[in-house]
Amino acid sequence: CSKSPYDSWWDDYYKPGVYEVEGIQTRRFATGKIREPYDAVINKLGRKKNLTVQDQQDFFNFGINSNDLVEAVHEYVNEEFELIALPYFHGLTHSVVNKYPGRISLIPCFHDEPQFYWSATERLLQNANHIFFNSPEEKELTIKNYGHRVGRRVVESVVTGVGVELAINDIEFTKRPDSL
Repeated sequence: CSKSPYDSWWDDYYKPGVYEVEGIQTRRFATGKIREPYDAVINKLGRKKNLTVQDQQDFFNFGINSNDLVEAVHEYVNEEFELIALPYFHGLTHSVVNKYPGRISLIPCFHDEPQFYWSATERLLQNANHIFFNSPEEKELTIKNYGHRVGRRVVESVVTGVGVELAINDIEFTKRPDSL
C-alpha cells in the first residue's frame, strides 16, 4: 500500500484491498510499520560499523515489506503458479522466498555491494526455487562468491537478460549495419 519505493515504505498511501487499476485486478497489502531496526542498521552502515547477522536480517525484515502480502502468497504457492520475486535488495523478496523455500523463483538483480555478501543473501539463494540472472556478469559474481556454498543451483541457473530497445535512426543503421 505504499505509494512507491521512493516514498515512505512504512506508510500506507493506498487502502488494503482488491482494486481494478487500468483494467488489471490489483491486490494491495498493508506495509510493515516497524521502522526503527532498519534505521539502526542504516545508521551503522553510515558510520561504517560492523554489522551482526541480526543487523543484516533487520535490514531486510524491516525495509520494504508486508507480512500480509507474504501470508497471502500461501494461496498461490502450488503447482498452478510459478511465482517470481525480485530484486534481492528489498525485504519483501527475502520474506517471501524464505517463508516458502523451494517454491518461489528469484531474479536477484545482484550488484557488487555490501548486502550482496551478507549471510541473508546466501540464505535467499539457498531457498529460491530457480534463479534467473540478468547478465553473465551477475551470474559470474554469484558463482564466484556463492557457488561452492550454494552449489549447482547457482551454476546451472540461466541468464535470461532484460529486453532493451534502443532508438535507431537511419543514419546509425547505414553507418553500422554489422553491429545490429
